[in-house]
Amino acid sequence: MPISFAWHLAGLAASGVAVADTVDVPAAAAAARAAERHDDPPTLHGSPQATPLRLLDDEEEDEPETHSHAMEDIGYHVMKIKPALDVPPKALGYLKQRHFVLYVPKTYREAPIPLWIHAPGTDVRSLTVFEHNVKMAESHSVAMVVLSGLRKRMSVSRFAHGQEGWKYADDVAYTRVVLREVMDRIHIDMRRVRCVGFSRGARFCSRLASELSIFISAIAAVSGIRFPEPNNSTRPMPIIAFHGLKDSINPFWGIGPAYWGESVPLSVLKWARFNGCKSRQDVRFRTNVVVIKYSDCTDNAEVVLYKLMEGDHEWPDTNVICARELILEFFAKHVADTGCHTVTKHDTRYRHCYQHTNWARTEGISQHPGLYGNLTNESSFAEFQAMLHRKVYSNCPNPCGPAGEANLQHMPRYDNAEGETLDPIVVHGSGSKGGVDEHRGQADQAERVLGSLKNSERQAESQVKDSPRVGKQHVRDRRDDVRPAKPEAPRPAKQTSFWGQATARYLLGFGVLMVVVSAISFLMPQLKAASRGLIARGKEDRSPSEISTVPSACTVEVEPMLGPNRHR
Repeated sequence: MPISFAWHLAGLAASGVAVADTVDVPAAAAAARAAERHDDPPTLHGSPQATPLRLLDDEEEDEPETHSHAMEDIGYHVMKIKPALDVPPKALGYLKQRHFVLYVPKTYREAPIPLWIHAPGTDVRSLTVFEHNVKMAESHSVAMVVLSGLRKRMSVSRFAHGQEGWKYADDVAYTRVVLREVMDRIHIDMRRVRCVGFSRGARFCSRLASELSIFISAIAAVSGIRFPEPNNSTRPMPIIAFHGLKDSINPFWGIGPAYWGESVPLSVLKWARFNGCKSRQDVRFRTNVVVIKYSDCTDNAEVVLYKLMEGDHEWPDTNVICARELILEFFAKHVADTGCHTVTKHDTRYRHCYQHTNWARTEGISQHPGLYGNLTNESSFAEFQAMLHRKVYSNCPNPCGPAGEANLQHMPRYDNAEGETLDPIVVHGSGSKGGVDEHRGQADQAERVLGSLKNSERQAESQVKDSPRVGKQHVRDRRDDVRPAKPEAPRPAKQTSFWGQATARYLLGFGVLMVVVSAISFLMPQLKAASRGLIARGKEDRSPSEISTVPSACTVEVEPMLGPNRHR
């Protein structure tokens, strides 16, 4: 057995993964050879043993989130993703495991409910996002997932592309694994899977709108809407965006850091054109809020931008506008169509799905048969497409025909779907009044647990000096890759030391000296030329008689052997 592969098995054993769950050496070698021929499909279906995991330092480990029985009682669950056959290696990056937070409201009673995928901004903890959204999720019966990027940064760069390099993970593959894990635990209304993000998280939602458009039905982008180029979305995407006119991190009018680029109105306009919108309305929503709405779009995929005239790089102030209520109203109006479509090689929109399905049918089934259930080499193209859709292996639609109908049998019916109600929902129980009281008691319990958790965190932070500040979702200490310096108030001059004053005087004197030397060097040739010209004009003005009658007072001895020589 090769040393590198043996070392990798030891690493898996140390991380809690049984060696029996791994593939053998020939399968790993075959996956590596396949990865050289097909870059995309093997990364989606390949075994994690194809790429050895990198040993980590303590500071590089995925930071564990606060987890306790009290948090579980209010619905806060930390889920772990570990190496497995159906987990692409790039989904983990250089980590041994990754986590995400799942919140299931107490109002959930087996009926399909919406799922909101929250993508945090730079350096924002999952717990911070959770505590700001749990009340809304509980009141309106919405399941919630909070993603977690490597070093608290979702992988997204300019034009909503993924970041390349060993230190970056494929967060689209990670999101697919998260979605599959959630679908295995609760009944999700797949027509209402949303993405909500702030700053970097908003840019990542823009990326998901392009790469997971079959599963993401709408996005809400706060301070970070982008238009992916190229845009791989297979259908029009409803979008609601919020952006401050005074945003200095992600400037409203564009340019800014290298990852930003085009302006917000241009990105929104491109989405409107992509969605086939035919009309635009500009309405003053509040004193400092202007709404730009593109409507009459294909499949009712509206694009709405809330331009905050006094807004900075922050979540909108509730005194100005209630962003969560507006997002809830927008999502409630946009429910995706779950129709079927069998992909062919002539479908330009589904070219990636066709490539993945064809690879899975020709090579993937031979290399990793455990990924495809009961399918064999003799299974039809539609059956493989149905498997990729059901397992979220690829951005494939549910096919038509018997294969697609078999998929629907595994999914919950949406006749009794709940959630995303504009009014707070009443939980099922012994009467409406009891349900309301139970719901209020659960909300109070959540607030008490989060309040005690905040107090304990404050006490811990007060005991540690010079500790790094934790990013908050509603304050202005957020940063996204590059944070431009803000003007500070003038401060009194500090008294410098003796050596500091001496150094300053030396530098000043040296600078003056260099200026003088440069001036002299520049003027000397001109002075010499001027003096030669004056001497020449003086000689021309003299007469010949004056030259002959005036003896020279200067005697020059040219060479001693020739004797004295006088000028006349």
